[in-house]
Amino acid sequence: MTEPVGQPRWPGTLLVIGTGLLGTSIGLAATAAGIQVWLQDLDPASAATAATRGAGRIGRPGTDPDLVVVAVPPNATAQVIVVRQRISLPRR
Repeated sequence: MTEPVGQPRWPGTLLVIGTGLLGTSIGLAATAAGIQVWLQDLDPASAATAATRGAGRIGRPGTDPDLVVVAVPPNATAQVIVVRQRISLPRR
């Protein structure tokens, strides 16, 4: 299949945090599009189910991902983002 003119292919890595219905679905679609997807979840069984279904692989890429999707319940979103930013910020 050819890509439309002017539509660059995104070669980056995607980290999906939260592997419920939404996170798994995003992982499945991105994987189907040829994107390297990494999955994280507080519940190892949920992450394992998503990985088994082909939504990506469990863990974290060796370098910072190009895009992070936070697919957690709304009341946990802000906390997840703050924690992820602290992990990814360069040390001074």
